[in-house]
Amino acid sequence: MFEYELMSIDMIRSKVLACIEDFSDEQINMRSADDKWSIAQLLRHLYDSEVGITHMVKAAIEKNERKPAKRKPLLMLLDRSIKAKVPKDRAPSTDFITKAQLISMLAESRANFLKLVNEISNQEGISEISISFPKFESLSIKQCVEFVGLHELRHFEQLNEIILDNFYVAVSK
Repeated sequence: MFEYELMSIDMIRSKVLACIEDFSDEQINMRSADDKWSIAQLLRHLYDSEVGITHMVKAAIEKNERKPAKRKPLLMLLDRSIKAKVPKDRAPSTDFITKAQLISMLAESRANFLKLVNEISNQEGISEISISFPKFESLSIKQCVEFVGLHELRHFEQLNEIILDNFYVAVSK
């Protein structure tokens, strides 16, 4: 049921991890400005989001309310001109964290998410369960799985922007 979505999610995560491979712990914690995220904050946000979505899906399945959701235009997530603000109380910490810790956290959140998706993929009636979801009112479980990949792809673009802001040195002619 989720083969394409899971393949996409895996590919996007691989790209994110490949991008940070050569950076030191100090570099991933650097911010180009006070109002900009560091690489570490972005990765922490991906972790927090995946943990949150996993909990939301699990709770909806346990509740087992049959309330199909209309398909939402999730591709709008990729439009970086539409800025989304994380509430201050849910903003990723600016505390120093190692790359190894972040990679471990991301692996843990992904393993838990995939375990849940694999458990429910053939469950009867799963397509009729929806989840209350900020900005979209409600999403089907299938679209929640799609959201994880598109959300991470959106932040992959932001990751590249952070790398350019922090480490790109213009060469003048």
